[in-house]
Amino acid sequence: MAGSVSSFAAPQRFVLQKIDKQDEVNVTRLTLKFNKVPEIKVNTSGQKLEIELKSTLPGSEMVYPTEDERLVRTLIGQAKDKLMVSFLMRRPPYFVNTSKELRTGLVMIDVHWRDAQNAMRPAIARKLPGQVSQLGGVGRRGINSEYRGDWLRFFDDYELPVTIPAQIHYTTPPFPALALLGPVDDVLPVEVEELAAADEWDAAIAALRNIGFESTTGLERVRFLLLMSELALRGGNYKLAEKRVAAAQAALPEDDAVLTEYARLLHMYIAARQFADPYQLMAALELDAQRQEEAQFSVYSELLHAEVALATNDMRSAQIVLDAQMKQGKAGLESRYQQRQADVWFDQGDYAAAVERYQSLANQLADFPSSLANFAMSLYRQKDYDGAIVQLKRFLEGVDDPESRDMARYLLAMSMIHRGDKDAGYDLLHQIIPGTQGALLAKAKIADLSMVVDDFHSRRRARNDYAELAGLMVDRDRRAEMQFKQALGSYLLGQRLEAVDELRYLLRSDRMTNLAGHAQALLADILPDLIRGMIEDKKYFSALVLVEQNRDLLVASQRDFDFLIGLGEVFSQLELSDRAVRLYLYLLDHAAEEQQTRQVYIPLLEALMQQQAYDRVIDYANRYAQKYPQGSQWPKIFQLKLEAMLALGQEDAVFSALKQKDRPKTEALDKLLAHLAWKRGDIDLVMNTLVGLIGNDLSQEDPADLLVLAEAYRDKKNNAQALKLFRYLQQGDYRDQAVYREAQILLRQGQRQDGLKLLRQLVEEAQSSEWRSLAEETLAIERFDR
Repeated sequence: MAGSVSSFAAPQRFVLQKIDKQDEVNVTRLTLKFNKVPEIKVNTSGQKLEIELKSTLPGSEMVYPTEDERLVRTLIGQAKDKLMVSFLMRRPPYFVNTSKELRTGLVMIDVHWRDAQNAMRPAIARKLPGQVSQLGGVGRRGINSEYRGDWLRFFDDYELPVTIPAQIHYTTPPFPALALLGPVDDVLPVEVEELAAADEWDAAIAALRNIGFESTTGLERVRFLLLMSELALRGGNYKLAEKRVAAAQAALPEDDAVLTEYARLLHMYIAARQFADPYQLMAALELDAQRQEEAQFSVYSELLHAEVALATNDMRSAQIVLDAQMKQGKAGLESRYQQRQADVWFDQGDYAAAVERYQSLANQLADFPSSLANFAMSLYRQKDYDGAIVQLKRFLEGVDDPESRDMARYLLAMSMIHRGDKDAGYDLLHQIIPGTQGALLAKAKIADLSMVVDDFHSRRRARNDYAELAGLMVDRDRRAEMQFKQALGSYLLGQRLEAVDELRYLLRSDRMTNLAGHAQALLADILPDLIRGMIEDKKYFSALVLVEQNRDLLVASQRDFDFLIGLGEVFSQLELSDRAVRLYLYLLDHAAEEQQTRQVYIPLLEALMQQQAYDRVIDYANRYAQKYPQGSQWPKIFQLKLEAMLALGQEDAVFSALKQKDRPKTEALDKLLAHLAWKRGDIDLVMNTLVGLIGNDLSQEDPADLLVLAEAYRDKKNNAQALKLFRYLQQGDYRDQAVYREAQILLRQGQRQDGLKLLRQLVEEAQSSEWRSLAEETLAIERFDR
């Protein structure tokens, strides 16, 4: 007989197998892998992203994403018919969207982060280093630092906020919390109460057991079990506390809401004591999110939720709870709620409000080290160093944790230094024993104090300390501070190349550092003189490497544009025109002022001419003409354009352009016109153009121009002027031609012997075979004619 099939299918169970995380610039993608995609619900609250998965279990080999600068923790809680996955982020997301791939069992959750940059994003701001500023409604990026011109001041002034690590002490009701419901004399004998008042919790439990309540029944037994659980909780016996409260819940009538909520409150405090990690505690409390406490307990349970939110830096959630409870004005805990409000203000940076509130509650802070630390730090950040010293000393009286103690001692030393007790502060810094973060900061401050002393050995020792500390700091901003101070120390020690390397490493290794502006400004101070020195020392390759590595920064600094133009000219002289062109084009794209842009065109065109990139010369010359039709540099640019056209064989077009009346009027262009006119046999145009341009001091003139004019004079039979010029030209490169022309003129004038003599001399001494051949032919003709 075949087996029968049930008409009711078993409920579908889904399994979460894996969670992956991938980060892009402004998006974090969380990918959840399932055996089959379940029903899913996504909620966000402040820094918390919650995912509710119906009928889902965690896989036995679950893989979680690692914690980093965006993700604090991944928490998983299993309820009766759902799995809760919580992601705690470093900052609230901008928005979240979800997509599914049912075929592959994937759910993708994209967490979008708000772009930290200014809403206005000019094109130059995306390309160059520096900070964007507004000038006349235009966004411009420049490099600057308040320490420029006085870099030593950085060691005195620059100070990152210090946070004293102090665990939040959660508020609990006075013993016994059961008294919030009414009299407890029937379950709390006097001797038990006295032992509890003396913190003799184990003895109190033993005494309560001896009374004989174990054999009671009904509500009396429930109250006894709850009181026993509370005693065990306060004595640190969490296993017994859990056992007793569970027994009480099992015996509770369903309609007794008051005792039920008391049991729930005990569960919350047991969790608060068991979980040192506030994120784990938050997850535990969130699984109990549907709380509806009786009025007697809500003021405490809500305060605990606010305090846990504070401990996890979820200030938004903490503020919501505080606002709601403080509006109700529940008696008994007003001052504690006010204290936690001050904690929120401190975290939000409203130190003045925090100080005012802490001062009114100063007496109750001794048992709450986190608030006392916040009070001291608020005073310090308000520059009330005397007040900070008082509260730091109070804090140190009640703290044993080395990290908390040493950070407070560091801040105490800094307060002394700031108020003028430099020696006392310096001594205290030296008393902090190595091994904590506070000790590292103390060593860094000692290095700062050594750096401002004008002593080579002190500065070198301090610079080496910064290098060591950079590898020890766990906080990214502190590490960047040490790296920058190391570089600044190298600069002050005269080791400029080392400083450049260290600054570049900082900017490369930490693109998000808040010291980027200062590092760029220091580089902009160092590089020009360093590069000039290398060029003077003929270390051209080293100079070239520095320019290529720091081109963006050199352009963005905009301090010495002529220096950058000059660098390109140096590259051209070294026959590195490709590097020159690259630099000029970069300058052309990123110059902040039109005057700077105009400066680039002529050296750019000259470098392109050197590359024989004639088409590009013409293209950029046309761009200039279109952009600056009345530009003062147009005559030179027009000339370079025509020279490029000539190189491309466009002589007719060049000759036509030079004859236009609206062309630029320069001596160089007129002489070019004369040369082209000579080639075309337009002697009148040559004469009209050149005669007025050639002065009496022939040594100041271009021999090529003199030659063309001399030939024109010869053609016009102005022998005297022609001879004057040809005889002068016999001293230079045109000697052979000039000698031949003089011989021709002499023969034409009837001075045959002198002319023949010059021809014979030319045959013997000519450098040019062309003019030697002409001389030989003329001599032959003269002999034949005789």
